[in-house]
Amino acid sequence: DKASLAARIAEVAEGNPYHARQALLAHGEGHALDGSLAELLRRRLAKLPADAAELLRLVCALGRDVSLELLDGLVDDSVTLLATDLLMRRGFLVSGPERSLSPAHPAMARAVLDGLSHSELVAMHRAIAKRLQQAGSSVFLRAHHAYEGEGTEDALELLTVAGDEACRWSDVETAALVHYRRAAHVARWHLLWSERDQNYLELSLKMGSALRASGHSRAAEVVFKEVLGSADQHPTLRDRAKHGLETLHGG
Repeated sequence: DKASLAARIAEVAEGNPYHARQALLAHGEGHALDGSLAELLRRRLAKLPADAAELLRLVCALGRDVSLELLDGLVDDSVTLLATDLLMRRGFLVSGPERSLSPAHPAMARAVLDGLSHSELVAMHRAIAKRLQQAGSSVFLRAHHAYEGEGTEDALELLTVAGDEACRWSDVETAALVHYRRAAHVARWHLLWSERDQNYLELSLKMGSALRASGHSRAAEVVFKEVLGSADQHPTLRDRAKHGLETLHGG
């Protein structure tokens, strides 16, 4: 009866309103209510039609307020309309401003993406990055998906530009800790640039300067010292690293 169902849902949800909502929906779909929220979500997700599951994965990877126009370039128009209706009725997606969609809850988005293999995630991010380029989307969004899609050369260029753009907007902390750091990772470990490579040293100096400007003095010192130790063939870059250290130490 309704009272026993409510008691069972309260028991499994343990005070989590979203878990309670998912348990009620799962019950209506004929699923068992036991297990964690993630397990409950996985059971519900497994029953989605393939086209709806694909659309949901794309929205979860793109984040909040994903425009239908952008999705139309990734999924067939007729699929988007039918799948969107189903996903909203089942509580997986919510509508937003200007014909946009968002995951209904961060826990649901995590469950969706956790269900993908590494190769599936990479392929999806590559498709998204290509569509974002066609749509002329922001460099920050393109850089993120190029990086997650392991686009190497494209990712390196976009991340560096994103870092420069963030600095122009005075967001030096994001430039250092996200964009330049990721760019350095791609250059060093994917493209296998030498630590003595001039381009790598210049990128490191950008990261060091952004770290210093954002108050991460210890990290900036480490970066400047690494450049100083590797730039023996590049006296101009050595001088810039020395100047960075002097500035850190009040020189």
